[in-house]
Amino acid sequence: MSRRVFLSVLGTSVYKTCSYFYGDFHSSKVSFIQQATLEYLRVLDKWDKTKDKVIIIMTDKARQKNWDKNITSRPDFSKNEVPYRGLEAVLDEMGLSPMVETVCIPSGENSEEIWEIFNRIYDALDNEDELYIDITHSFRYLPMLLMVLCNYSKFMKDVKVKSITYGNYEARDTSTDEAPIIDLLPISLLQDWTSAGADFIRNGRTKELSEISEETLRSIRKNQVDKQSDANKLGRSVKSLNDIVEDFQLTQGSKIQKWEYKLTDIAKDGEDCARLIPPLMPIMQKIESSLEAFKPGGRASNMISASRWCFDKHLYHQAITLLREGVISYVCECCGINLYDKDKREVISGYLAHVDDFMMGESETKGISCEEKKAVLKSILAKNLGREFFDKYSRLTDTRNYINHAGIRANFSGNKALHDAIESSLLYFENIVKNDPS
Repeated sequence: MSRRVFLSVLGTSVYKTCSYFYGDFHSSKVSFIQQATLEYLRVLDKWDKTKDKVIIIMTDKARQKNWDKNITSRPDFSKNEVPYRGLEAVLDEMGLSPMVETVCIPSGENSEEIWEIFNRIYDALDNEDELYIDITHSFRYLPMLLMVLCNYSKFMKDVKVKSITYGNYEARDTSTDEAPIIDLLPISLLQDWTSAGADFIRNGRTKELSEISEETLRSIRKNQVDKQSDANKLGRSVKSLNDIVEDFQLTQGSKIQKWEYKLTDIAKDGEDCARLIPPLMPIMQKIESSLEAFKPGGRASNMISASRWCFDKHLYHQAITLLREGVISYVCECCGINLYDKDKREVISGYLAHVDDFMMGESETKGISCEEKKAVLKSILAKNLGREFFDKYSRLTDTRNYINHAGIRANFSGNKALHDAIESSLLYFENIVKNDPS
């Protein structure tokens, strides 16, 4: 089972006392934001002292000035010696000492020391840790370093960032001596959404989108009841995208041609999602615009567009399969034939691939009568598609067969030749469909 880990940097300043608040929570009167945040997280009540950790990161100077339990006083900003306790003593008094670990870091004066800081903190984490991060006293570049460390650890150790907070002492109400705790987790979530959105745009994958959507929904349902409606819209949009990608990956041409996916609300949902994470709306709009080539109503052009979408994301098997079926659908449209009539599609495919050898014959073929077969072929001939169209389709079919037979047939001299053959076919038929006046 994963550990819960509180991660905080201890500074060197003299910290004045105040109470911190977040929503209905109000901390004790404290000098150290770490104490207030641990109270807010209910570590003493909710966490497991046998495995969960409170990790305090500090330089040697911070250890001397603000950590050691033997500290009883120190000079304040006016150089007057005042009573003062180190954070170690505070955590002992809270009953958290069994959970406490310290990570000593250099001051970070050069790039070598910065990488040393990174490695020491990273080494303190275990696989699948749940991180609760306080960045209040993360001096200079450390907040950025911690954010980079979080992303790196998500990938390398599958950690989950559950909380990022900042105690804003400067914004305290002097009349009540209370300062707000600021929730910075949305910044981390935005990084995750950006990465997941990029993975969808570049690679056609929705796994990250689905995972971060579920995580966002869980967090909001637990902590922000007033925003559940917006979160549900976000989840609905991600599910629609996941359905589309699965149909592309499984080459579900019938669904792609009809294009009955519920995407019309993605832009509107994106606006609503901005109430959750303001910069999220442009990401959702960019995702929506990546699918703007597709039209509802059952069109062969959707198959060609799907082939392009897959090819650009290196899904070559899907691209060539969708393209071949898209060309057959295009001919069906041209000839006024039902796009979903399997038997007539077989006749069209056979004729397009073997126009010189294809005989009308006098017998039924695969459930289609001789007269129906002749009518289909006459319709194709009447379109005057041109010799190049037939040659291109024949080459397309050879390429599709080569891929479907796992490259056992020695048709291509290498992967580049195969890639170029798919792209050449795609470009040709894209132009045919695009320039068709009908």
